[in-house]
Amino acid sequence: MRTAKRLEVVGLVASGWSSQAAADRVGVSRSIARLWVRLAGMRLQRGRLGGLAEQRKPRVKRPRPRADAPAGPFLDSNGRLDLAGRVLIQIRLLEACSYRRIAAELGVAASTVSREIAAHVVDGKYRAVQAQQAAAKARHRTGNPKLVPGGELWQIVVAGLNHKLSPEQITGRLRLEYPDRHDMQVSPEATLLCLSSGRLLSQRVMAWVSVR
Repeated sequence: MRTAKRLEVVGLVASGWSSQAAADRVGVSRSIARLWVRLAGMRLQRGRLGGLAEQRKPRVKRPRPRADAPAGPFLDSNGRLDLAGRVLIQIRLLEACSYRRIAAELGVAASTVSREIAAHVVDGKYRAVQAQQAAAKARHRTGNPKLVPGGELWQIVVAGLNHKLSPEQITGRLRLEYPDRHDMQVSPEATLLCLSSGRLLSQRVMAWVSVR
C-alpha cells in the first residue's frame, strides 16, 4: 500500500504536479511526498508553482527597448550641446550607457558629458528640456551671449582687435555693416569685458589691451 502511494506521488510530480498537490491527492503529508520525490532522484523547484525544477521554463531577460534617439548634429554653431544632444543624453542614461559611449555618439569628450549631467541632474534624474532651459539661463547671466568663442561675431571682433581697432571702432563698424542684425551687435564694454576675462586669447589683442 505504501509502495503504491509512493509510486503514485512520484508519478504525479513527474507529470507536472506540485508536491503539495500530489500529497493531497494520495493522502500523505507534504514532507513525505517531498522525501519520496528526492529519493527518486528528482529535484523540486521552490515557489508558488512547485513541481519539478527540470520543467521550469528558463527566464529570458528581455532587452530593454532602445528609444528612438534624435539624429545629429547635437551641437549648435558655437560648439555647445543643443536640445537634440541633451535628449540623446537622457535616452542613453535610461539605457544605462556609459559616459564614454554617450560622448562618442555626441562627438564630444567624456568630461563634457560628465559635467553636463552633474550640472543638470535634479533629484537623481537628468531631463533634457529642463537642462536646456537651465543652460540658456546660465548663458544669459554670464554676459553677452552673442560673443562666444568660434562664432561669427567673435571672429570679427578678434580680427578687428588684431588690426588695432578700438572696441568703439569695432562697434561702429558692426553697426554700419550689419544694421539689421541684432546678433551682430556688441558694445565696447562687452568687448573689453571678454578681453579682460581672457576669453580672447590672441597675443596681439592682449598686448593691445595692456598698453591701454
